[in-house]
Amino acid sequence: MQYNHIFSLKKTRNNALLSLALKILIFVSLSIYIFFVLQNKDQLYDDFLIFIGTIFQKYGWFILLPLLLFPVNWALEAWKWKYLTQKIEKVSFLRSYRGILTGVAMGFATPMGLGDYAGRILQLNNPERAKGLGAVFISRISQFYITLVCGSASLIFIIYRVQQIDIFFNTIFLFFIIITNLIFLFLLLFHHRVLLILKEISVLKKVYPYVEIISQYSFRELLFVLALSLARYIVFSAQFVFILYFAGVSSRVDILLLGVNFIFLAKSVIPTLFDLWVRETAAVYFFSFFMIASDQVIFSSLSLWFINILMPAVLGLFLIFKLKLFTRP
Repeated sequence: MQYNHIFSLKKTRNNALLSLALKILIFVSLSIYIFFVLQNKDQLYDDFLIFIGTIFQKYGWFILLPLLLFPVNWALEAWKWKYLTQKIEKVSFLRSYRGILTGVAMGFATPMGLGDYAGRILQLNNPERAKGLGAVFISRISQFYITLVCGSASLIFIIYRVQQIDIFFNTIFLFFIIITNLIFLFLLLFHHRVLLILKEISVLKKVYPYVEIISQYSFRELLFVLALSLARYIVFSAQFVFILYFAGVSSRVDILLLGVNFIFLAKSVIPTLFDLWVRETAAVYFFSFFMIASDQVIFSSLSLWFINILMPAVLGLFLIFKLKLFTRP
């Protein structure tokens, strides 16, 4: 008995040392990557500062509105994560917020933002926390669905009002947009049946235990998650609209909203290893239809990236040491 106790203490100490070493490694790796990204954008700093200064001279402290919405944006995501994780363990809002920021930091430096999954799950204590993969997936797919619906409106506007190519092509494209929206709606409404089908596919059987939690969410719970996703979409869309308006991109709010919807959809569906220039390219493409200078658009997009991506990533970087790499059975 005494031997087992000593062995257990030794194992705990070794785990603690290994955990600390891994956290330091993650912290240093993320720090180097963030530094590299900032260095990569170094040539834009002078022009970007001039851009911010010009807006400040015109609008004063009102330019802080997008910045003030930053904690609201991620608070809604934290609320959603807290709600979803209750199937695994009860977590406080603060710990949920911490998990979100850690996820942003780890997702910032990983392909397709996959580190977001690890950052969130490693803030949980439950030994079966790996099942939280399903919860993260529900969070992401619900946010994507809202983005898809709103972005579809912008696509329809482009093909029918801006870039009229051909009636046949436009009809096919409209049909494709509607079918895509219906497919994702079907996946959300009938997620229980979809999971049962996936369970029978031999290739996916090993993955099923980690996403099985999805079947535990009722239709009412998914509606609440979608409502939070919509609220969050409204907040970060407002941030971007404010920035674009202050930058003088356009005084028409309807055009700005359509542009923002298109940009967020492009960012969500275009395959990219890292968050580099997709948002900016999509922004320049949309607003080029209205003969708007690309510099204003690029700097506006970079402002949003700084507020909603870089800032939470840096904050999450210092929460890495709160990760629980090992849990007690």
